[in-house]
Amino acid sequence: MSNRAARRQIITALSFVLALCITWCPVSTSAHPSDDDGDDAVIWGYIFAVGLTAAAATSPIWGPIVATDEEYTRDVATGFQHYPYKNGSGGFLVLGEERARCTAVFTDLGTSVLDDDQLLSVSTELLTSQRIGLYFNQARYGTDAFMNPDRSVSSLHVTYLFARHENWAFSCGVGGRYEHDPIGETRLSGLYAVDWFPGHPFKLSGKYEYDGESHFRLACSALYQRVGVGMALRSEVIDNERHQAPEVFLGLQF
Repeated sequence: MSNRAARRQIITALSFVLALCITWCPVSTSAHPSDDDGDDAVIWGYIFAVGLTAAAATSPIWGPIVATDEEYTRDVATGFQHYPYKNGSGGFLVLGEERARCTAVFTDLGTSVLDDDQLLSVSTELLTSQRIGLYFNQARYGTDAFMNPDRSVSSLHVTYLFARHENWAFSCGVGGRYEHDPIGETRLSGLYAVDWFPGHPFKLSGKYEYDGESHFRLACSALYQRVGVGMALRSEVIDNERHQAPEVFLGLQF
């Protein structure tokens, strides 16, 4: 739908809620204030607070849809460049071109050493022209993170590309998160992801996972065709302890 149509639907929904509130809330007809007036004020304040909270909580979803002028129609297909900024393009996504690639895979291999605690990480993201994708992430911590990590965590999510533009991609997903050591616990988790191609040769991305605890990875990389190098900040809660570390990573696109 277009920006104008989206705004019209939002205004219509808000008007409906307002009309419902006016109909539902009792209105005093007395010329003098009564105890009911105070009750009405409390009810109106509660409704306003709930509405404002709901709008703010859902803004990460409807905000990008309105901002990118999202159109959920079959004639506006999502395709991908062979690599970001190819032939001077503004980003990575290609909209409405049948000859564009229908899949893309990004893989980041990262490492870091912080206070004698080594971090090794791998993350892979699959995007498709049907908007459905996958995101896999694993991080291993310890003095021997490769062969014998003290702590490690893996997550896998099925994602949906709900808003996109030539240089923006917004996804959300649901999946599972598994802590390998020391407790071996599996949890249901949600994912919110943003990729931004602000201009050649840069890519900025953010991944936020929630499974009762907040986990995130913020990354910035410089790209050359299918290869990129960058820095990221990773924050994980493992065994009720937060582990936060910067990492250097190599990015590959297939």
